[in-house]
This record gives sequence, structure tokens and C-alpha cells, in this order.
Amino acid sequence: MVLREDPIIFLDGARMSEITVLRMIPANNLFSIEVFTGPDATTYFGTSAVAGVILLETTMGAESDSVVPPDTTSI
Repeated sequence: MVLREDPIIFLDGARMSEITVLRMIPANNLFSIEVFTGPDATTYFGTSAVAGVILLETTMGAESDSVVPPDTTSI
């Protein structure tokens, strides 16, 4: 069994393949950061998250989450 040494990174809901992506994000583009340590990470994300999980949401991602889809029930 091989355990990951780096935490799993999610950027606007998409899983990133490498932790180096953190260097490419300007700090002023970040909307929120949530960190799950080993035990909590494995509870929510499975045993592959033993090194933890970092959830990043950018201001662009936050804007797209707040968009309300049009009401199509009256069509």
C-alpha cells in the first residue's frame, strides 16, 4: 500500500494533480480555503486522503456558484 505524502488539492471543485498549483494562484483571487487534516480528510474523502485535503475556492468559482439557473418550469 502506498500512501500519499502530499494533501489532495481541490480548486473550485476540480481535483488538482499536483500541489505546485498553489504557487500559480494569486492570493487576491482566493475566496476561501478549507483544510481537512488526516482523520477528518479520510472521513469525508476516503482513505487516499490520509495526508489531508485542501479545498480552494477562487473568486471566479464563487461567482459561478452564486448564479441561479433560470426557472424552466413555466416554459
